[in-house]
Amino acid sequence: MDEAAAVPGPIGQFDDRNVRWTPYPGVDGMDVSILHVDTARNSADFLVKFAPNSKSVIHEHLAVTHIFVIEGDHVIYEPDGTVRESRPVGRYTAGMGGDPHDEGGGPDGAVLFYSIRGDNDRLFEIFDPIGNSAAVIRTADLKGLMDAAG
Repeated sequence: MDEAAAVPGPIGQFDDRNVRWTPYPGVDGMDVSILHVDTARNSADFLVKFAPNSKSVIHEHLAVTHIFVIEGDHVIYEPDGTVRESRPVGRYTAGMGGDPHDEGGGPDGAVLFYSIRGDNDRLFEIFDPIGNSAAVIRTADLKGLMDAAG
């Protein structure tokens, strides 16, 4: 039996010792653990860990997204950098998104669970700092990250 698995974590705190985190390409302070991707159904489930006071990139959710805050604070930013909302531990949100925003961790960082369900393979659109479309993240992109992580 693996000794790390035999030692329970503190009750009431998320224990991520058995989570395989991978730095998200091109985004400092953001690690992911892709749990499941179904390219036929355009769905993905994954964890995101944000370092304290970090941000991702300006993006828009193109698919129904369910988010649960496991640890820390999930901070949503307007494209100009002002705080739109801060979601504490235990907060659950679901929706389509529909507008460009940035997101990240609060003063203690954050760990979030995402479950994405798309009508097609386009899950997120990424924008450059002046608001132009820079890239689209597709289901296959998340599958590639999962496969690369082993």
